[in-house]
Amino acid sequence: MDNVPGHRHDNVIARWSAAPGTVIALAAGTVVLVLAAFLGRQDPIAVLLACVAALVLLGIAAWLARSAIWLAEDEGHHQLHVRGLLGTARTLRAEDVVAVGVQPRHRSRSSWVLVLELRQPEDKLVLRGRWELDEDPRRVAEQLWSHGFPS
Repeated sequence: MDNVPGHRHDNVIARWSAAPGTVIALAAGTVVLVLAAFLGRQDPIAVLLACVAALVLLGIAAWLARSAIWLAEDEGHHQLHVRGLLGTARTLRAEDVVAVGVQPRHRSRSSWVLVLELRQPEDKLVLRGRWELDEDPRRVAEQLWSHGFPS
């Protein structure tokens, strides 16, 4: 099921991942926080808080840089490749997905999240928001539905 995309037989139809500017801005924020920790070294609490915040920003930047979803066609079948934080891509066919949906994040109707419910492992959900997709999750879901993924 796992696959390394990019082979010649992969015909990428669409790709969704975080905007490079977002990742760069988070990395720059990490540098600023490390500098603030260095400059505030006389206040140990400020140094600790700045370092913790820098680690959190770095983690978010790493997640966004590695997280990607793309739709490809291989031998006449549509496949969805989902890459997580560790960089391993999981290849899913339409029959591997129970449902592709879109749900509002929290109770707000202005922020949406793409929900992929997978057959194996049972009851596994893959959630991606606008930051991870760099596109409205509703449009991504519509494109997946139009290529045969269940709604």
